[in-house]
Amino acid sequence: MNATLRIALTALLGASGGTAIAEVKSGVAQMFVDDFLIESQAGVKRTLHQPVKDHGGSEPVIALEKEFGEFHGTLQANGTIFFDPSLKKYVMFALGYSSHYPATEAKDRVRIYRFTSPDGMKWTKGDDGVPQQIEIDRRHPETKALTNTDLFSCCYNAKDTAHPYKGWLYFAHWGDGLDGVYYVESADGKKWERGAQIMSTQSRVIEQDGRTLRGPGDVTTFYHDAAANRFLGLVKFSSAVAVGPGNRLRSRGYVFADRLDAPLDLSRIARVELVPAAAETNGDLPHDEYYASTAWRYESLWLGALK
Repeated sequence: MNATLRIALTALLGASGGTAIAEVKSGVAQMFVDDFLIESQAGVKRTLHQPVKDHGGSEPVIALEKEFGEFHGTLQANGTIFFDPSLKKYVMFALGYSSHYPATEAKDRVRIYRFTSPDGMKWTKGDDGVPQQIEIDRRHPETKALTNTDLFSCCYNAKDTAHPYKGWLYFAHWGDGLDGVYYVESADGKKWERGAQIMSTQSRVIEQDGRTLRGPGDVTTFYHDAAANRFLGLVKFSSAVAVGPGNRLRSRGYVFADRLDAPLDLSRIARVELVPAAAETNGDLPHDEYYASTAWRYESLWLGALK
């Protein structure tokens, strides 16, 4: 079969006498995951290959064992992985959760664990195989109220030799105006210090397509765009009222920021993206929603995944 793929030259070069449709930078690979730069195609067959699990899926890359004693727990893919050049290892922060663990405080059921790896594939608990729980001060300095630990996103900034680990962490149950996303930093990724509040819970209200959406909420994260030296905030929004059993139209607002430790101007988010349809359409069901979203820059494109 002969296949042809015609690239829209106006997109690459700019229409004569007009404004370029898209900027294509030299030395940046064009991935063609979508049709953005494609003018026409004929006889082209695209194949999405199904991933194959190593060892038939019978051996996990890493798992909880007796972290919660005799009670079952799950290691959730909620966290961050990056390379620490000072350790010459990859570092992972992941959420451990046990719903049945008998605890008087939620902090004992939800924990953050640290893992390391020489290659990003073979992981070790902590530095030497011993489970390493990351403790972050959960007590508000004014109200003395406690919160539980939730997932957080972080990155490594080699230019800051004192505190190269930097992140956002969501705190709840502190009271009106105090709940929200806070800046955190660490010298080694093991002991973290809490900084200023970056976003206050549900302080931004957007009326959109007949819906009232409020944000930020928990599971608000960021991605470090190293090429442009900026940060993409993935801010969680949800409906003010439920639209079905357990469904509040969880979705995301996206906004770039130049730094992590300064309050984020949420008014720059004019529209919430990926709002569920609350209907049976495009593969969704009436009560489907998007609990979390990731994003990363890969050459010419931004890619992501929905949870």
